[in-house]
Amino acid sequence: MKIVPMVTQSLFTPAPQQGPFYALLDQSLEGQEIFRALQMSKLDICREWFESDKLIIHLLKFAAETLTAPEDMGTGFILYTMPGMVHTYPIGVPVGGSGALVDALVACLADHGAEFRTEAPVEKVLVQNGRATCVRLASGEEITARVAVIGQIHPWLIGDIVEKVAPDVAARARRVKTGAFSIMPQHLALNEPPKYKAGAEAGRVILANYAPPTLERFLRVFDNYRYGDMWNEGSTDTILASHMQCQFDETQCPPGKAAITVYGFGPFELRTGAASWDERQWEIGDWLLERYREYAPNVTRENIIGRRFDTPLEVSRHSSMFQKGDVSGAGEYLHQIGGHRPNPELAKLKIPGIENLYLTGTAINVSSVSGAGRATAIRACQDLKINFERLIG
Repeated sequence: MKIVPMVTQSLFTPAPQQGPFYALLDQSLEGQEIFRALQMSKLDICREWFESDKLIIHLLKFAAETLTAPEDMGTGFILYTMPGMVHTYPIGVPVGGSGALVDALVACLADHGAEFRTEAPVEKVLVQNGRATCVRLASGEEITARVAVIGQIHPWLIGDIVEKVAPDVAARARRVKTGAFSIMPQHLALNEPPKYKAGAEAGRVILANYAPPTLERFLRVFDNYRYGDMWNEGSTDTILASHMQCQFDETQCPPGKAAITVYGFGPFELRTGAASWDERQWEIGDWLLERYREYAPNVTRENIIGRRFDTPLEVSRHSSMFQKGDVSGAGEYLHQIGGHRPNPELAKLKIPGIENLYLTGTAINVSSVSGAGRATAIRACQDLKINFERLIG
């Protein structure tokens, strides 16, 4: 809880350089403990602090939402941030669902004169005299930038999308590492809400997590992902989460009905290759749904009005920022956070040698859901001599 203010500040402003940050941590015992945690794995820290398997599983499952495995080194800081953040800032539910928030932002921008193009992917950012001047759409249309270009460009694609990027800059960007596994959302429209074996209270939450009951079985699930498997032969162990907002917002579905998303984890590269997801989509989707029924038996085929299951491969197709199905864009490891996210050059939110081009998005900014592009807006305003604080009122 003590470091929550420091963490929240870092979510909304351009990150400081890592060197001075580490030096600052090294000046106190408390800072040295945080620096130590930054270098360790989540599992190592949990084993130091706790004896209960169930408590360790609870924390590790929660921290796995960053798509890093319990034994991955350089991920221990997540245990310092996620519980403190959640207990300080409860989950918010936009009335009408997450899409309503996007609609409100679009309406606000349109009211300020913004013009939108949808289904218009950018093919190329054109550069003249070291300055981003134009974007070319896949349709061939070119839109000239009067002041600047701000883009969500995954580091892996910078060399392909942006003209005249230095080859060594593009090569270093291509080394950015994605998460250890992927997320698989299964969206369900139901005739009636889930009824849990554990009782009604188990369902009175927005987000619930499900995991095997022993630490060894829990960890072996991540071993499966590492080798391209969803499960061990003969085992039903897996890891799930369910997300249901409609009980707190009646506008999200008709009276008496329910809408819920059940998330699973899985490898992007199956043992037989990523392309195998298209062949095995519903085999694995059905298997995961059966695992959820072990907790909520009434989620039967008769109860399901509609269903959609997005495999890691489908997630990667949804957005070029979700390379290898990583919705965080880039793995949240020690070498890819703060002033090194996604690498030291791009952490400045610009591409070396290219002026008036600014980077944002999940693989660039410090968090995919907190702060988002605010840091990039600050950086652009600094360069353009715009008073950011006055701009936002």
